[in-house]
Amino acid sequence: TAQAVAPGEAPTKKSPGASRGVEDLLLEEHTLFDQKFSMELGFELAHFDRSQLVLNGFLALDAIFLGDISIDEINSDVLTTSLTGRWTVTDRLQLSLSVPFVYRETTTRSGGQELSSILETEKKVDDSDLGDIALGVSYRLFPETPTRPDIVWNTSVIAPTGRDPYGIDFLEDPLNTNLQFPEELPTGSGLWGVQTGLSFLKTLDPAILFGSISWRHYLKDSFDDLGSNPEAAPSPGDVQLGDQYQFSLGIAFALNERTSLSTSFTQRFIDTTEISRPGFGAQAIVGSDATTGTFDVGVTYAMTDRLSVVSNLGMGLTNDASDYAFALKFPYRF
Repeated sequence: TAQAVAPGEAPTKKSPGASRGVEDLLLEEHTLFDQKFSMELGFELAHFDRSQLVLNGFLALDAIFLGDISIDEINSDVLTTSLTGRWTVTDRLQLSLSVPFVYRETTTRSGGQELSSILETEKKVDDSDLGDIALGVSYRLFPETPTRPDIVWNTSVIAPTGRDPYGIDFLEDPLNTNLQFPEELPTGSGLWGVQTGLSFLKTLDPAILFGSISWRHYLKDSFDDLGSNPEAAPSPGDVQLGDQYQFSLGIAFALNERTSLSTSFTQRFIDTTEISRPGFGAQAIVGSDATTGTFDVGVTYAMTDRLSVVSNLGMGLTNDASDYAFALKFPYRF
């Protein structure tokens, strides 16, 4: 039966509403269909640090190394600024568009001429350009019930609007022939891609569990030059990037009405990349397959009724993952 409410009085809520902090978090990890339109400005800084051991010599008695040893270091920082728009068409369908701008800086260090340990030189290269634009569609398959999680099907198309990494020349430092560095840095994959997967959400008061599984595939394409030697003739060929498989699991807690805390784990498997040159057939690129694992900790705070800040710190757990990645996102609800 309806409860009578005196004029000027607000009706009494029978159950508390969802925390704004949790809603803003789920906007990133899952999909919310209760906002007609939202815009988001995001910043992410990822740092990579790699070391490579170079040996110039031979093994004596299968145990003693005779020769020179050098360690090459590569430090890379990638700053991605993205603008994302989300439009909820119905209570089951949502469209999104993400436009990234990428700034990259890479520093390469190497031992001196003839692997000398006395002289060490470095070269810094930085570049910036538009990244790969993504258009996404999210459709709610099944709403949450007491025994079933909320299940959403997510599909996106990635356009190769960024600078591709193929045919970039590697130059040699005139003062140190051991040091080679790229002439410019890529900001995209260079290939059309499609990604599809499912995301899940289950409310277990006072916690919320979320997770996802996804698969990404890139379409093969041809390029005029795949080589990196500036003095060599162009080497045309086809590129087929390896498929990517990803799953993630996480949990979120509402600290108060405006603040939430979350932790999650993400694992990604990347297949081997293949290139095909005329007369040589398909050739697998050694070392192009990878496995990345990341542990994330995030805090979300609703600054106003419309504007929030979502922070996240990701720590790489495998050699192929970034050492760390820090992200700040500012979703605004219209």
